[in-house]
Amino acid sequence: MAEFYVYYYTNPYTDEVCYVGKGKNKRAFAHVTGSTNTRLKRLITKAGKDGIDMRPSFMLTGLSDKQACAAEIFWIAVIGRKDQNKGSLYNLTDGGEGPLGFKPTKELIEKRAAANRGKKRSQEAIESYKHAAAQRSTEHYTKYRTDEYKKKIAESMKKVWAKRKESSYE
Repeated sequence: MAEFYVYYYTNPYTDEVCYVGKGKNKRAFAHVTGSTNTRLKRLITKAGKDGIDMRPSFMLTGLSDKQACAAEIFWIAVIGRKDQNKGSLYNLTDGGEGPLGFKPTKELIEKRAAANRGKKRSQEAIESYKHAAAQRSTEHYTKYRTDEYKKKIAESMKKVWAKRKESSYE
């Protein structure tokens, strides 16, 4: 099935490609809400604070998983990784791997949570977490749960139930 793609992020301060990845569905956008790549996460956070909206660009689409892996490996090799002093990419690996379809077990989730309990976080990290959580919460609840929206749904449901009540007696 050709459902995979290869995407990249561009550093808005240098106009260099700073990350290459492969994915399907909404994987490319996952970095915006929280990347495990610290350098990329910091860049996206800084850009957001400066009012710059970082979004991925797609270089190849309609690929199989194997094709997407090969393309990711190719582009990472061509552009080069910053941690190896070979290029501008923040990628931490040479690509081609990834937890496709990985679903952590409850035991793994608890193990990770236990490993993080008690760790001291910097004030910057705490503020970043608060900002991200508030933004997610605000986007969801203000967009979909306003008083006006609730009233509109309530009125709509009253009409539905009134029609059902009428039709059940006829």
